[in-house]
Amino acid sequence: MDKSNFWLLVISLGLGTLLIRSSFFFLYSYIHIPPRVKRAFNFIPAAVLPALVVPSVFFHQGHIELFSGHERVVALFIATLVSYKTSSVLMTVIAGLASLFLINNLL
Repeated sequence: MDKSNFWLLVISLGLGTLLIRSSFFFLYSYIHIPPRVKRAFNFIPAAVLPALVVPSVFFHQGHIELFSGHERVVALFIATLVSYKTSSVLMTVIAGLASLFLINNLL
C-alpha cells in the first residue's frame, strides 16, 4: 500500500467515525427516548467506575509480603469506606491512592 492510499484511508475512517459520533447530537431532537430509558442512563456512571477499577485491583501482578499480594484489595476497602462516608468521587480516589501508596511504601 503506497502512502497516498494509506492517508486517504486514515482520513476517510476518521471522518466516518466523526460522522457516526456526531450523529447523536444532530439526531437527538428527532428521536424520542422513553422516560424509563432516561432513568436507566443515571446508572451508567455507577457501572463504569467499577468496570475500570476491578481489573486493576484483582489482576495486578505485583505483591507485598505483608498482605500476600492483597494490598490493592485493602486499598479498595478503604476507598469504599471513604466513598460511603463522603459520597465524593474525588475523596474516594484520593483515599484509595493514598492508602495504596502508604501500604506500598511505609509498611
